[in-house]
Amino acid sequence: MYPSGSILGCLTAAFMSRKRRSARSQRSSAAAGRALYSPPYWEDRHPDHGRCARLVEEAVFSAGIRRYGAGELGDAHRVRAVYYYMINAFCRPHFLIDISETIDDKLDSLRAYESQFQKRPGSVDTPLTNGYIEMIESRERWFGQQIGAAYAEGFLTKTPIHLSNLFEEER
Repeated sequence: MYPSGSILGCLTAAFMSRKRRSARSQRSSAAAGRALYSPPYWEDRHPDHGRCARLVEEAVFSAGIRRYGAGELGDAHRVRAVYYYMINAFCRPHFLIDISETIDDKLDSLRAYESQFQKRPGSVDTPLTNGYIEMIESRERWFGQQIGAAYAEGFLTKTPIHLSNLFEEER
């Protein structure tokens, strides 16, 4: 684990090798051919979140190169897609997923990191200590309204999404 703001400290050959191996291992998953990765949105206010997105992009790209790490990393595998989720961002998503049944789990997961979200005596005001969890809940509620659900999670992509026909995803 690295302190906030120092993700660059993990950019070692061994770390990137583990990430590439992880991307390549998706070939044998139950969702073969449908494997994807979901790092944070690349334009986040926290520098580590953008760096994390770039690390995942590099690992996913390298995992698809046949001669890269031949043998030690397993067989080359192209990950089908990389979809980015929003942490601090509030932008127009490329697509939305109904999370109405899991919103409580999401909010409980955030609350588990109480030290980041609760203002304490002697601490400084940050965007996280001024209604962050409430903002997330409101954002997901607003996204849900866009698709006729109670809550939705927004995702972005740098590549086109393939649909077999215009009516495939319609509800």
